[in-house]
Amino acid sequence: MVHRRDDKDQPMNCSDGTEICGYDVTFLTLSPKHLFKAIASRRMKLRNSERRDVLDPFVKSATLRVIYNNKELTNGSELKPSAVENEPRVEIRGRDMRNLYTLVMVDPDAPSPSNPTEREHLHWLVTNIPETKNASFGNEIVCYESPRPTAGIHRFVFVLFRQSIRETIYAPGWRQNFNTREFAALYNLGDPVAAMFFNCQRENGCGGRRCV
Repeated sequence: MVHRRDDKDQPMNCSDGTEICGYDVTFLTLSPKHLFKAIASRRMKLRNSERRDVLDPFVKSATLRVIYNNKELTNGSELKPSAVENEPRVEIRGRDMRNLYTLVMVDPDAPSPSNPTEREHLHWLVTNIPETKNASFGNEIVCYESPRPTAGIHRFVFVLFRQSIRETIYAPGWRQNFNTREFAALYNLGDPVAAMFFNCQRENGCGGRRCV
């Protein structure tokens, strides 16, 4: 039996168990093999629930490449602020330049993961990106702001939408409290077609990675 603590400040009372990574584990009912399977299953559920703070489930139908300093990003990469100071090269794989895309980059953990009152902080917004090309061929609506997290591990999420037509999209009045879902609905962008994310914390920070 595996329970997730609802209140991280209050330990769960369990006379015959112990706690691993915030889970109360009763060893009397689970073998080590089943124990770790249960923890992995629970973590996957939590991962899926965390994703919903930016995106709803969607079907990937485009290939998005994000490249910082000639190194291609993989989901869940851990990057230092110094490595992401300059805007990345973003490529959309395909064969039809008539297909256009909108790219959004947000931080759902601003100003801190434990108190994300500025969720989502908008770091970059580019529209009308032709398929087969990179983001520099699109219209930069909001210029790239390099990540500078001050507390905790932040997730930085790239979200790609396929446009039905060439769009005239306006810059929001401010970066904080941007909402990707509402933005997509406002401009009839539909569901995302691709997404990627990386983890980042202050240069001298330490800790494990987070998931989206």
